[in-house]
Amino acid sequence: MVRFVFRPSIVAGLAISFPLVSQAIHFSYPESADNAYSVDLFFRKGDTVNVTWDSVPTDPNKFSLYLWEFVTYPPAYELVAYDVDTEAGSAIFKVPCHIKKSPDWQLTMIQGTNVYVLYAQTARFKIKDSKHTCAATPPHPEICSSSSSYGT
Repeated sequence: MVRFVFRPSIVAGLAISFPLVSQAIHFSYPESADNAYSVDLFFRKGDTVNVTWDSVPTDPNKFSLYLWEFVTYPPAYELVAYDVDTEAGSAIFKVPCHIKKSPDWQLTMIQGTNVYVLYAQTARFKIKDSKHTCAATPPHPEICSSSSSYGT
């Protein structure tokens, strides 16, 4: 019979030999979905939002930011920043005026326009109506379609 005995000195040696593995790209603000299901945070339509994140060298070089709300029917998603440089660590976008208000919006980092390849996601937050006239956000001309809503 073979017995494996781990001694504290062996475990300590392994810990020194293998540095901690860094977490892949994740949101810092708004808070990551890794840390919370939802947060007490809201934005108003037309607000300018400064998003921040942390990344590691093995993360993709670029990504897109989408707002999406998949809790109520029909689900909806909206491109808010395209071809974002990962190393920048932050991006600014305006909350679109035409999206529905809801307590269940999230920001997602995705691969280009492929909403099926998700890199990171925020906790849920609210989007409320604007207190002032909301100026429409120009679309992203470098892609064909920037928003979708499913329904019957």
